[in-house]
Amino acid sequence: MFHQMEGQKVEPDEICFNEIIRIHVKQSAPEKAKNVLAQMAQRHLTPTVVNFNTVMDACAKAGEPLLAKEVLAEMQATSSHCPDVYSYSALAAAWARKGDALEASRVLDDMAGQRLVPNEHVYGAVIHACNRSRDAIRATQILQRMSEEMVKPNVVCFSSCILTCAKVRDAAGAEALFSAMPARRVEPNAFSYAAVVHAHCAAGDIETAWQRLRNMRHAGFDITVSTMRPFLKAGMHAGPEVMRWVFEAMLQNNLPFDDEFREGVMSVIGVEAAYALLRSYGRI
Repeated sequence: MFHQMEGQKVEPDEICFNEIIRIHVKQSAPEKAKNVLAQMAQRHLTPTVVNFNTVMDACAKAGEPLLAKEVLAEMQATSSHCPDVYSYSALAAAWARKGDALEASRVLDDMAGQRLVPNEHVYGAVIHACNRSRDAIRATQILQRMSEEMVKPNVVCFSSCILTCAKVRDAAGAEALFSAMPARRVEPNAFSYAAVVHAHCAAGDIETAWQRLRNMRHAGFDITVSTMRPFLKAGMHAGPEVMRWVFEAMLQNNLPFDDEFREGVMSVIGVEAAYALLRSYGRI
C-alpha cells in the first residue's frame, strides 16, 4: 500500500512512515526501523518524537541498547523535539534486555540532567535490569529512590525486587519488601506471592515458604506448577524426610505438579514411597 501511494503520487507523511516503523518493531528489526528515519530525511520530512520513540521501542524489544543510544543522539541532534520520558524508558528497557543494571541505572542520571522525572515504567525497566543481573542491592536502592522522588512503585517494581532477592537467597530482604507492600498501598499479585515463596525456598526455609503459599491461596490466587517448583529444589536439598513432607502436603491440598516434580520426588524418597503416597491420595 505504501508503494501504491507513491504510484498515485500521494506523498506519505510522518504517520504513514510510523506505521512502517511499527512493522519493523513487530519483526524485531531495529536496524530497518532506524533506516526509515533516513528515508524520511530523503523526502525532507523531519521525524517527530513519535517516530524516534517507535524506533527506540524496536531497539528495546530487540535488546539493542547501543543502537538505541545512537537513535537518542540523532533525536537530540536533528529533531525539533527533545527526548521525553518514553524515549529514556525505551533506552532503559534495552539495557534491561542485556541485563546491564549499571547502564540501565545511568539512564536515571541522564534524565535528571535533562530535568525529566522518571515514571514507574522507567524505574521498572531499571529494576528489571537488576533482576536479570542478580543485583538485589541496587534493585532495593532503586525502589528507595522512587520513594525519594515521590514516584509510587507499582506491583511490578515490588515483585521484580522480591524476585531479585530470591535469586541471591536473600529471604529477609524479600520478606521485608513483601511486607512493606500494603503500607505503600500496593496490592500483592500472584507474581509477588510466587516470588516471596521462591525466596524462602531458596534460603531453605520451607516452613515460611509454605505459610506464604497458604496466604497466596487464601488471597484467591491460582497456584501453578511454576509456583511449586522452588519446593522441589528445596526439598531435594533438604533430604528425604523434608521432601516426603512437602510432597504429602501437596497431595493433601490438591496442589499441582508435573512429571519433572514427581520424578524429582522419586529420586529423593524412592519410587515405592512416592507411589504409595500417590495411591493413598488418589493421584496415580
